[in-house]
Amino acid sequence: MVYIDYVSVSEALSEFGYSLPDDDGLMDKINSLATEFSLDMDDFIDELLASVVNMKKTEVDSAILEHMEAELAKKLKKNLDRVATPSSSKPKRTAFGERPTNQYAFDVSCVDAGESSGEDFGSGHLSGIYSAFAPVLPSPSNAKYQARSERFVVAQHLQGQLFVKSSAGNGPVSINILSAMPKDKYGADKAANVIDAKCERMATFAKYCREANPEISEWTVPVPGSSNVEYIYGEVVRSVSEDLPLSDESVSLLMDDEGGSVIKLDLSALPEVSVFPGQLVALQGSFEGGERFVASRQFFPKPMPLSPFEGSSIDENLRVWVASGPFTTSENCSYEPLCDLLEMVSREQPHVLVLMGPFVESKNAFMQRPEFPETYENVLNLLMKNIAKSLEGCRTELIVQPAPFRDACSDPIFPTPPFQFSSEVLKKMGRRLHCAPEPCVVRINGVEMAFTTSEIVVHLSKNEWHRSADQENRDRMTRLNAHLLE
Repeated sequence: MVYIDYVSVSEALSEFGYSLPDDDGLMDKINSLATEFSLDMDDFIDELLASVVNMKKTEVDSAILEHMEAELAKKLKKNLDRVATPSSSKPKRTAFGERPTNQYAFDVSCVDAGESSGEDFGSGHLSGIYSAFAPVLPSPSNAKYQARSERFVVAQHLQGQLFVKSSAGNGPVSINILSAMPKDKYGADKAANVIDAKCERMATFAKYCREANPEISEWTVPVPGSSNVEYIYGEVVRSVSEDLPLSDESVSLLMDDEGGSVIKLDLSALPEVSVFPGQLVALQGSFEGGERFVASRQFFPKPMPLSPFEGSSIDENLRVWVASGPFTTSENCSYEPLCDLLEMVSREQPHVLVLMGPFVESKNAFMQRPEFPETYENVLNLLMKNIAKSLEGCRTELIVQPAPFRDACSDPIFPTPPFQFSSEVLKKMGRRLHCAPEPCVVRINGVEMAFTTSEIVVHLSKNEWHRSADQENRDRMTRLNAHLLE
């Protein structure tokens, strides 16, 4: 029997900005659907998200579950009809023991449709430029991708006020990675070093807060039961359990004192709250004779200034393209979307192309099959060689950044060291290839830009707690990204 718990499904939905009420009736229906249609956690979330999006709601209710049940029933009937009337053109699976001469060849036709997970994207024959670009063959084509109506659509476009479309496009490009390269080998940090680093970080934050808010007379370490109004600062931590979501009553503050004191907070008096574990905050308030420090006001340091422009006023327009992976679906290894992107790059020739991982998705069902003939590292290097070939004769510089928790070829640590490619890849790309850490700050022709993958935003989405009078009308993604610049 399949069992899905409330916390797991609620956290999965929160990553995409949706919520699930803590209702026993809804959870009973969820587990009933998962059992009836034999859905594991990942498959169930995929189906649930599809229904939520189709019904244009932000909170799961019984109507969404009924819609989901109807859609699952349609899919089941369609699959049963397909089984009842098999196509004579579909090649039969070779009987066990009757292997062809090349018994180690990877034959995608011998893989049953039921073995793949996730959405049925359809499949077709890979040919032309896609066949030449795919790092591993044979790989099926993504039929739905090839049949899409919106081709060559840019997801988001930002243009400077001084941008001139008629500007020349053959000037030099200067790229400097300003971020320090993280170490890829290290041991457990000593507790004393961790404490020193936390204290230094909190003291710096307190200094900036006092500079921005002259009314802060002095910082104190309050004593529970006191009724004096005091100014405090520290690091947000969870109060009781690591699994308990943050709220007005489940937030504590790690103080910057010799004993590492932790006090309980009450944030209900603040008009707006946006906190997450590890965040540094400065507050005004008092214990009001109780055990919780009741915050009446929150202080912030001045926003970070924009970095100065170090380029020349006569420089041509700077065009930077950014794309984020995965660059192929979980049902194949063809990388058709990336192939089309590189074709556009070769035609338009922007100054810089930034590719952010994952490149080899760790959950790619096609590459997880035991008969898949290549290692993840080989797939990445073959892919990079094909990228280099696609950009031959193109002046575009390439910046590559890993996604540590989804890239199969990257260590799951943050900050993350850059990729280490084979010598053949480095030789083909030459100086146009720039391997960046995650996250990183890069100066391109005098303009400083910060790059990070979506993984840190997903992490914030799971752990942040926000409350405001008009929170339904706020842009949640803008708020989460703003935390990165605090």
